[in-house]
Amino acid sequence: MFVNGRTDYPAGLAPDDYTGRFVWVLTFSPDGRVIDVVTEVAEGLAATQLRDAGDAAGRHYRIGPNPEQAIRRFRQPYEITPVP
Repeated sequence: MFVNGRTDYPAGLAPDDYTGRFVWVLTFSPDGRVIDVVTEVAEGLAATQLRDAGDAAGRHYRIGPNPEQAIRRFRQPYEITPVP
């Protein structure tokens, strides 16, 4: 699984404020593109200021194509933590 690109996050947040967590269920089409994002968990900053950007970011994931499977679903956690 890989991510192609990134979304723009709010510039007005201090680095120490970037804390939170998403857990998405990503649904992939046979060509490996995300066709649905369900947010199961949004905590901290992910639940407040980054919710829309996070949901959009989930759509950037890709997996290898598999025409033999109509739909594939994966749970993807994403932690938001500052680097000291």
